[in-house]
Amino acid sequence: MTAPAAATTPAATETASPPETKAKVPWLCGEVVPRTSPSPPWERCDYIALAITFVVTLGVYIGTMAPSVTLEDSGELITGAAHFGVPHPPGYPMWTIFGWIISQIVPIGNLAWRINLESALFAALANGLLAGTCSHVGRWLFAEMMPHKPHVLRMICFHSGLTAGMVLGFSDVMWSQAVIAEVYTLNAFFLVVVLMCYSRWMMATDYNGWLVASVFWFALGLTNHHTLLLIVPAFLVGCLMGNVRSFPSVLCAFIYYVGSVLGVLAWLSADTEMHAIAWRSMFVSFIVISGIAVWYTRRWNKVYLILGALAVSAVFFVGSAWIGGWFRINLTSNSMVVFVLLGALSGAVVLNSLLNSRLIIAIIIVGWMGILPYAYMPFASATNPPMNWGYASELNGFYRDITRGQYDGALDVMIKGILAKPLRVPLAYPRPQKDGPADPTGVLLPAKVLYFYALGLEDGIQLVLAVSAFFTALIVQSVSLQRKIYLLFLVLAFFFGAFMINIIYPPSDFSRDLLEQAKVFNLQSHSVYILFVGYGLACAMIYILWQEPRTPLWSFAGCVFLALLPFMQNIKEHSQANHWFGYIFGYYGLKNADKNAVVYGGTDAGRFVPTYMIFCESTQPDKYKTVRDFDRSDLYIITQNSLADINYIRYIRSQYDERYKPREYSSFAKWLGREKQYPTPSLKTITDIDYEDCRQEWERTRGNMSDLGSMFHWNGILAKRIFEANKHKHTFYVEEMYNIPWMQDYLLPDGLFMKLNKEPMKEMPKDVVLADRKFWNGMTAALLSIPEFHDDPVAQKVFSKLRWSIGNIYYYRKMFDEARIAYEQAYSLAPRSGETVGVYVTFLTERRDFAKAEQVLKEMTAYDPYSAFFRHRYEYVAQRHGMEKQLRKLEKQYAAEPANSVVLRELVMLYSQTGDVAGLEKIVPALAEEKSIVAQEMVNLMEQFRLLNRNDLALLFLELRSLKYPNDGDVVYNLAATYAVQNQPDKAIPTLRRALAIDRNFVLQNSPTDPRFESLLEDPRYRELVPSSDTNAPTGSPAGTTVRPRGSLYTPESGSNSDSKSAPLPATGGAPASTGATPSTGGVPKSLDVKDFTSNFMSTP
Repeated sequence: MTAPAAATTPAATETASPPETKAKVPWLCGEVVPRTSPSPPWERCDYIALAITFVVTLGVYIGTMAPSVTLEDSGELITGAAHFGVPHPPGYPMWTIFGWIISQIVPIGNLAWRINLESALFAALANGLLAGTCSHVGRWLFAEMMPHKPHVLRMICFHSGLTAGMVLGFSDVMWSQAVIAEVYTLNAFFLVVVLMCYSRWMMATDYNGWLVASVFWFALGLTNHHTLLLIVPAFLVGCLMGNVRSFPSVLCAFIYYVGSVLGVLAWLSADTEMHAIAWRSMFVSFIVISGIAVWYTRRWNKVYLILGALAVSAVFFVGSAWIGGWFRINLTSNSMVVFVLLGALSGAVVLNSLLNSRLIIAIIIVGWMGILPYAYMPFASATNPPMNWGYASELNGFYRDITRGQYDGALDVMIKGILAKPLRVPLAYPRPQKDGPADPTGVLLPAKVLYFYALGLEDGIQLVLAVSAFFTALIVQSVSLQRKIYLLFLVLAFFFGAFMINIIYPPSDFSRDLLEQAKVFNLQSHSVYILFVGYGLACAMIYILWQEPRTPLWSFAGCVFLALLPFMQNIKEHSQANHWFGYIFGYYGLKNADKNAVVYGGTDAGRFVPTYMIFCESTQPDKYKTVRDFDRSDLYIITQNSLADINYIRYIRSQYDERYKPREYSSFAKWLGREKQYPTPSLKTITDIDYEDCRQEWERTRGNMSDLGSMFHWNGILAKRIFEANKHKHTFYVEEMYNIPWMQDYLLPDGLFMKLNKEPMKEMPKDVVLADRKFWNGMTAALLSIPEFHDDPVAQKVFSKLRWSIGNIYYYRKMFDEARIAYEQAYSLAPRSGETVGVYVTFLTERRDFAKAEQVLKEMTAYDPYSAFFRHRYEYVAQRHGMEKQLRKLEKQYAAEPANSVVLRELVMLYSQTGDVAGLEKIVPALAEEKSIVAQEMVNLMEQFRLLNRNDLALLFLELRSLKYPNDGDVVYNLAATYAVQNQPDKAIPTLRRALAIDRNFVLQNSPTDPRFESLLEDPRYRELVPSSDTNAPTGSPAGTTVRPRGSLYTPESGSNSDSKSAPLPATGGAPASTGATPSTGGVPKSLDVKDFTSNFMSTP
C-alpha cells in the first residue's frame, strides 16, 4: 500500500512524530546523535477505548462466569488465594496475593465466585489496555500516511483499537480462562502492559524510562508464569535495532541480571551441576561485559575504576557473608580469586566507560524488584496454610516450586539443556529428547505445528479477522525505519511466543486432547497477533478513504461489530453460567462420607475440589454457601499420587499429625485462623523412618516397572502405610487417578467415590452392587438432562472417569455384567473423551465384542482424525477381529483333526496373542502329550504362560508332561524349578532329585545360577543335592522368568535343533504369519501387544 502524494508531505500535527534526524548509525561506537522527542502521550480517545472495552468485556465475563468451584485446577487455586497459601508450581505469588486481597474486599458472592472474578478483572484489564495501546500506537504508526487529517486518523485508530480489544476479549482462550479461577488472564495482562511500555519506548528510544518500566513489568510477570521468557529474544532484537547506542548498555545489564539470577538459583538448588553452570556462565559474563566496556572506553578515570571495582566486589563479599553455602568466597582458591577480580574488573570498566551505567543499574534493580514477590511463598508457607504446595518454607521446596521441578520442562532442566554443553559442564542425566512424529526432512513437523496453530487461531477469532492482520504488511513501504523496527519486533514476539515452546519440546502428537491442553499457552501470542488485527483494520479503513475520500467516518464504527464474530462463535462453548458441575462433584462426593474420614484424591478434580469444599465452602459464612448446612471441615484430604514427594509428606503431617503440628503460631498465622483450620483428631502420617522403610520396600519390589508405574507403586506403598495405621479410627475413600494394585481387594463403590474396606474382601457384597447401580443410574440420567453438561467437555471427562474407575473394580473381580453397565454409562457421559473411549474399547475387545469396538473407534477417529493413538487402536482391533475369526476356524479344524500338531501349534500362537487364557487352558493336556514339542518350544510356551500371569498353567503342563515323558530331563528339571518359584519346596526337592538322576551334570551346572531356585537356597535338602549353591547363588533376575533347557537351546533366541517337520511354537509374543504383521525386535508387532494395551487403561483380570 503506497500513500498518495499528499500523504508523504511532512507536517507538524498532534499525532505525527517530528521528522527523524539523519545521523550516522553509531554501531559499536560512542558517537552522539540528536535526541528524539518524547513519545506522544495517550489521548482521551485511547482512554475511552480502554474504558469501553474493559466495561463491556467485564460485563460479559461476569454474566458467563462460573457460579462456584470448577473442575481441574480451580479448587487448589481458590483455596491457595482465599487462605493465603501456595498453589502449584511456580507458585503464582502475584495471582495469589491479588486473589487474597479480592477475597477480602469483595463483599458479595462465595469465595469461589470472588476468585473467579479475579480472572475476569485481569482479562478485562488486558483487553482494555490492548485496545488503548492499539489506538495510541496506531496514530504514531500511521501518522506519516495521514499527516493532514489527525482527527480522521484518531477516529480510525479508536475504532480499530476498540475492535482489537473486543476481539481479544471474546477469543476462545481469553474467554475460557476469564470465567474460571485460572492464572492465564493475569499472564496476558502482564504481557499487554509490557507491550504498552515497550511501544512507548520504541516511539522515542532515547528516553529510557519506558524501557526500564518494561523490564519491571516483565520481571513481575515472571512471578506469575515463566512462559514470558519465550519472547525475550524479540525484546533483545528490538533493543538492538531500535537504539543501537543503548543496546550495549542493555546487553550488559541483561548479562549481569541473568548471571545474578542464575547464581541465586544455583545457591537455592544444592545441585552441583547448577553450581558449575552458574560459575562458568558468570566467568564468561564478566569477560564479555569487560570486553564491551573496554571497547566503549575513551579515557581512564581512576575514581570511576575504584568505585566500580568496590561496588561489584561488595556484592560478592556481602553475598558470601550473608548467603554462604556454595556462594562463600574462599580466597585461598585460585579460581575464586580470578573470579572476584574479573567481577571487580567488569564493574570498574563499565563505570569508567561511555556505557549508560545508570541504565544498567536501573535495569538490574527493577528486574530484581519485579521478582521479589516470590518471597511471598516461603512467608505464606511458614504459616501452615491449607494449600502449601511444595512446602516452600523449606529451601529445597522453594527451589522446586519456583523452577517447576515436578513438571516436564522444569526451569533448571531447561537451563542445563541450553547452557551445559557450551559451558562444557558434564551432566549425570542429560535432558532426554522427546520422540516426535517421524520427520526425516525436518519440514513436516514445523508445517504441522503451523497448520494446527492456524486452525486454533481461526477457531478462536474467526477467519476474517485472522486474515485482516496481514493488511498491516501493506504499509511497510510507507512508514519510517523506526516504525518498521516496531513491526518487526511484534512479528518476532508473535513467532517466539507461538512456536518457541514447540522448538524446545516438539509435540509428539496432534490429538484434540493435547491441542486443547496446550491452547492456554497460546494466549500470549494471540494477544500480539490481535494487535496486528487492529493495525490491519486501520490499514483497511485508511485505504478505503484513499479510494473513496467521501466515505462517512461514522461508517467505520461498523468494524467494531466484527467483534461479534468470535462472540457468537464462543459464547456457547466457553460460558460457565449455571455450570455447577464442580460443586456437584464436591457435594455428592463428600456429603455422606463418615465423620473424620480420609479422602485419597487422585485426579485434579478428585484432590482439588474436595480441598475447596473442606477448607473454603465449609468454613465461609452460611449466607455465602450454596447449601447452607454443608460443613465437611472434619475431613482429611490427601493426594495419593504425591506421597512419594517428601515435601508433600511434610505438608500433610504439619496439618494432620499431632507429632508434627506447629506448637506455636505467629500472630499473623493466628489472625489467618491457622490454629483452628484442621481436624482435631490426629492422623498418623508418614515419619521419616516410615518413609525410608517404604522407599526400601519400593526398591525391592519395583522390578522392571516403567518410570510412571514405579512412581505409583511407591505412592501405593506409602498410602497403604497410612491406611493400616489409621483404618480402625478413620474411614478411607478413594478417588482414583491410576490403579493402585493393593487397593483392588479392598475397594467398594460408594457414590461418586470408592470406599476402602478395612480388610480384603473375597467378593463384592450384593447390596453394595445394587446401591451402586441405583446411584449411577440416577446420576447419569441427571447429568445428561442438564443442557450445560453437553457443552462442558471437562465435566464430561471427570464424571465419566469416576464411573469407569468403578467399572475397573468390577472387571478386576470378573463381574463382567456390572463392568459392562459401568463402562457403557461412562461412555454415554463422555463419548468424545479419549481416556474413556480407550477404556471402553479395551473392555469390548477383551469381551470379544469387536463390532462394537470398531464402531466406537470409527466414530472417535472421525472426531479426532489426527490422533495417532486411536488410528493405531482401530488397526489393532481390526487385526484382533481377524484373528478371532481365524481362531474360530482353527478350533473347528482341531475338533475334526485332534492329532494335527500344526493346527495345535497355530491355536497356541493365536490364543497367546489374543490373551484367550480359557482357550489355552483347554489345550494344555493335548500340548503336554504332543511328542514333537522340543526344548526351545517349551521355553516359548512357558514364557507365554508367564506373560499371561498363569504360572498354574505352566505347572499343569509340566506335571502332565512329566507323567507322559518321565525320563525327559528338561521337563523334570523345569518342573522342579516351577515348584520352587511357587514356594512348594516339598515337591521341588524330590523332583530335582529325579532330574539329577536323569542328567546330573546338567543340573549341577545350571541350578546354582538359576534364579528360580532362590527360595531353596537356605533349605539344607537343596544344599545337599547342589553343594555349589553357596558360592554360585543366583542374582539379578526375577524368579520364574526363564526356562533353562539343556545345551544350545538355553537361549530363547536360538532355534529348535529338532528334525521334526512340525511348525514350531511361536517365540514369546510372536505374531501369526497370517495376520500380515511384521514382528518387531522382540517378535511382537506393537499394535498386537494385548497385555501392554490393557494395562494402560484398566486392571487386568
